[in-house]
Amino acid sequence: DAGGTWSSANPSVATIDPSSGVVNAGGIGTAIITYTKSASPCADATATIILTVSNTFVTSGANSNWSNTSAWGGGVVPHTTGDVSVSHDINVDVITNTLGSLTIDASKTLTINAGQTLTATNTTDINGTLLIAGTAKYDANGTFDATGGNVTFSGSGRLELGGTVTSLGTLNSGTGTVEYDGFTQQIPADVYFNLEIDGAGEKTLFGNTSVNGTLTFSSDYDLVTDGHELTITQTPSGYSDDRLIRGGSSSSVTVKYNSSSTNPCFIPFGVEDSLRTIAIELVPPL
Repeated sequence: DAGGTWSSANPSVATIDPSSGVVNAGGIGTAIITYTKSASPCADATATIILTVSNTFVTSGANSNWSNTSAWGGGVVPHTTGDVSVSHDINVDVITNTLGSLTIDASKTLTINAGQTLTATNTTDINGTLLIAGTAKYDANGTFDATGGNVTFSGSGRLELGGTVTSLGTLNSGTGTVEYDGFTQQIPADVYFNLEIDGAGEKTLFGNTSVNGTLTFSSDYDLVTDGHELTITQTPSGYSDDRLIRGGSSSSVTVKYNSSSTNPCFIPFGVEDSLRTIAIELVPPL
């Protein structure tokens, strides 16, 4: 019945145009929306609904580009702190997105296009595939778990991990860089292409680990093998007295050199703040 007015009992969550009834979300929570129609001289007639504004954004499947409103249920592109659930294949086609959490459903692929960055402040749960294309970057600042999923690089992209990492799932080790840039972290056993040690705390191997590309030290903290084997193919980059390979709880350090190169490989090991370097060089048979 026309001629009534709309109102919201909680404008911090949702505001509503008194005449048209068009609602705009303002925050997360619930608001009672009331439509009032004057029935003078009788009591006003009212009708109410409870409106819930969620911080969860779910793909709709209607479009494959992140920036397109039709790609999302509700027609709203995820905003900063939004929790995202990827239930359809989708491509990140905008420069930077900052999320709350990210979940990729099984058999679904989230592709971060070359040159784009996607950041998650909270949990990342990959049951499908995270594809980091070209020079793209995924920055996971919370916990990261790709158990049963896939992490794939198609170029020189980066996966930056700032929290607890349970598993990298099936990791493509032919290209790309995985960086551990949080506080004290455990590095899951895997075969990496480039592995970068960064952040404010030492990093400890959680199993036998191989680096097919370059092992890089980017902050003044050590890589601790803790009784596990580390296999490298070339001299690590950025090592110093404050950036070396040491045993931790183990009295020995096992570093294997796997390469057909005739260039010497320098292995930076030692005790804390005391670098000792061993050079390994392939000598052709006489």
